[in-house]
Amino acid sequence: MLRFWLAGHAMVRALGGIALGGLAASPAAADPAIVEQWVARAAQSAVIDLTVDDIGHDPQADRTTVTGLSIELSLDEMARVVGAMVGASEDVGTGPDGAVTYRLRFPAIAFDGLAAGDGYLSADAVEADVLLVDAEIDVEDADIGPTSAIYEGLSITDLRWAQWPEVSADPDRPASQFLPLLRALTDVSFAQMSINQVIARSAIPDRDGEVVQRLDGIGLSDAAGGDIGRLTVEAYAMSAPDEESGEPVAVAAGPISATDYNYGTMIDVMFGDTNTDDYATAVGAFSIADMRVSAPGEGFSLRIDAIAANDIGVRSPQTDILSYLDALIVAGRADPDFEPEAEALIRLVGGIYGAFRLGEFEVSGIVFDTDDEASGLLAAYGLRDLSAAGLGSAYLRGLDVRGKDGEHIRYDQFEVNEIGFPALEALIALGMASEDGEPPAELVLAALPTLGRIINAGVRVRVPEQDTDFALDGSVFEMSDHIGPIPTRLALTVDRLQVNVADLEPQMREAIEGLGYDQLVMSADMLARWEAATGDVHLEAAAELAEGGRLALEGLIGGVPRLIFEKPDQTAAMALLGATFKRLDARFDDASIVERGVALAAAEQDVSPEAIRAQLSAIVPVMLAELGDAELAAKASAAIGQLVDNGTPVALSIVAPSPVPIVALGMSMRSNPASIVEALEIDVTNPQ
Repeated sequence: MLRFWLAGHAMVRALGGIALGGLAASPAAADPAIVEQWVARAAQSAVIDLTVDDIGHDPQADRTTVTGLSIELSLDEMARVVGAMVGASEDVGTGPDGAVTYRLRFPAIAFDGLAAGDGYLSADAVEADVLLVDAEIDVEDADIGPTSAIYEGLSITDLRWAQWPEVSADPDRPASQFLPLLRALTDVSFAQMSINQVIARSAIPDRDGEVVQRLDGIGLSDAAGGDIGRLTVEAYAMSAPDEESGEPVAVAAGPISATDYNYGTMIDVMFGDTNTDDYATAVGAFSIADMRVSAPGEGFSLRIDAIAANDIGVRSPQTDILSYLDALIVAGRADPDFEPEAEALIRLVGGIYGAFRLGEFEVSGIVFDTDDEASGLLAAYGLRDLSAAGLGSAYLRGLDVRGKDGEHIRYDQFEVNEIGFPALEALIALGMASEDGEPPAELVLAALPTLGRIINAGVRVRVPEQDTDFALDGSVFEMSDHIGPIPTRLALTVDRLQVNVADLEPQMREAIEGLGYDQLVMSADMLARWEAATGDVHLEAAAELAEGGRLALEGLIGGVPRLIFEKPDQTAAMALLGATFKRLDARFDDASIVERGVALAAAEQDVSPEAIRAQLSAIVPVMLAELGDAELAAKASAAIGQLVDNGTPVALSIVAPSPVPIVALGMSMRSNPASIVEALEIDVTNPQ
């Protein structure tokens, strides 16, 4: 719906500029003479055909009335430009059959205070009861056919618009030759414009039916040089056949409003001579209220309370769009088999998208229903701070969907923050290198985005048919302090992840069920942080199983250089060889899992729990015997005994008096375990 409405609005603005003064007039002409000169000049134009039935003038009221004003605008060359811009066909550059034709007819239109001077025309007021419009855009694969529309109750005050420039055909500039015309069409100013109603009907190529649109209560105000201060539409409605089934689909919305709708500024910035990285306001705010979509034949209905966009900006594109289109069309004419280079197309598309910025976009209050599948609601989803540099956030809130067979999905919050986009040049370089085989690692790294944070909250998935029941109270995954695309700080928090044991793999399910659990409720915190000044990596982790226990770890690894983040593909092996062990602290607090494990082992071995405890106390010294430290073995045995017998927490501390290479430590553990005790200070205790 929005695409149709914006397209229709753009057509109205363009056609309005043509109809209300497309052709230059002599500055000294009187009111009727101005209109007469329009007709005379149109007769010399290959682009426009303008006729009138009669011209009347009331000198006392200073009112010029034109009856039977008919305008036909034929822009065959523009069809090729439109085709090139939308990629309608491979040989659109030649396109001899392309055509763009607009026909407008005012049965009667009145101008109060019509005047001409300084390259502009003006009128104190313009009124027309009816405007009839027919439009045909004959471009291959177009999705809209011939369109006719009727505008009722047109009224404009304090109107001033640029006179129609001369447009001479230039085969070397098939696209950019229309820039003066485009600028003139946008150079319109007025105090107020209102249209009571618009009804438009568009044929659908290769299908039965038509698209019918209706807009009521259109108002525009405070326009200067194509920048509109405010735009409002009281109500919008659209009906069309479904693309697949042909069943009717209806859309209704309203009111619709926009502030600072600056299409004049957009043209100047996108196609003007000013090159700047600063964003100008393209649209200050845009909103659609109370949208409703219904497809009775498909059993579908949708309601949206509000669609809103704020702070849409535009800046000079990195690519000269019109020059590119000129070259594309000229090359297509010269060689019917011409195909544009992929790199140039990417630069064009990237340049266009990169010229815009979106401050905020949100769709809220969504309620939907499909008769035979599901129904649900979504409180809101949206984007913030979207530009070529990245995305501030994308979010979804308050999703609640229920299936007709008892399925239930709830998602209170999903949010992704601080996404950094790679540069367009990096993407192009990667794409070009990929055509020749495996691209170099440095190009892959340069083309990677960065990610700041992922938030989940209030997740619940229930599928009765599969006996699936999953829940998550919340999680936060953070990546920060990036060097290139690689983060040097990672943090993860998981709050109450709930999983039914019945949903696990058979082998794992059997073991956990033996411990007496039918549901696992787990929480975790993890942090990995690199410190640039010392080259150390700090590690922290804690995991807790409800009615099970809690394990916490803290560690410190040294000898990690900055180069590992700058060139990981070249330095990973070197970093592993240079990394050193400095410290590890661990603590386990029991909350019944030990007792559950003892009971399970006793049942499997058909012995008493006391016998299992005795086995555990006896096995610890045996396991540590190869370390050759009787005192450590005794401490560990006593600490484990306290855990098994009384549920007392147990803690492990391993400290390296001087950093020990991790590779060497691993080799020692395999070849000479006793040497570990000599290199490290190890202690096992029962903290209170």
